[in-house]
Amino acid sequence: IHQAVGELMPATNFYIALVDAAHRIVSFPYFADEQEPPPPPQPIGRGLTELVLRTREPILLDPRSFQALVDRGEVESVGPPSVDWLGVPLICRDEAIGVLVVQSYTEGVRYRPEDREVLRFVSAQVASAIDRKRADQALRESEARFRRLAENAQDLIYRYRLVEPRGFEYVSPVSTRMTGYTPEEHYADPDLALKLTHPEDRPALQKLLEDVTRAVEQRAERER
Repeated sequence: IHQAVGELMPATNFYIALVDAAHRIVSFPYFADEQEPPPPPQPIGRGLTELVLRTREPILLDPRSFQALVDRGEVESVGPPSVDWLGVPLICRDEAIGVLVVQSYTEGVRYRPEDREVLRFVSAQVASAIDRKRADQALRESEARFRRLAENAQDLIYRYRLVEPRGFEYVSPVSTRMTGYTPEEHYADPDLALKLTHPEDRPALQKLLEDVTRAVEQRAERER
């Protein structure tokens, strides 16, 4: 991202801040700056980063406009003074999840309103990428929790895919003791559940599978 922004505007000094609203913490997963080292995660304060988070609007400031904000008590001065400071919010699902910032310490390097619009466009792509990454991480964590619970359970737990290709997606380890078949043998035979069912109960199980499959197909058709 830094490299891509650098091809569009001066971006030697560039950082991404993310907010943890629940714990009121701002962290800096990426921070490149000529004047200061990467800051540690810190409580939400009243710097320019937090101003962008509060207003959810792009902000372009020179020293005079920044001082006016300080004088009005809207922000506090944090870090070395910039010649120009440009920050845009990272908006995801109508929520400000962070801020993308470029800044200049050199008189000959200034930002224009056109740069603000370019950075606003970039921020939309970045926010979308962060959202996908967080969703993937949440899914992996959920899957890990499920496996920890299932693999320690004394009851047999199946997860079965009804749509083609049909088959077992998960079989808990206790299956070997309870059925005589290992999880691997279940995965290899999609019809093993019916084979393990008492012959008198097979029609009822077959009907249940057919009803659920039909309901899944009907829902998929409505969503299309």
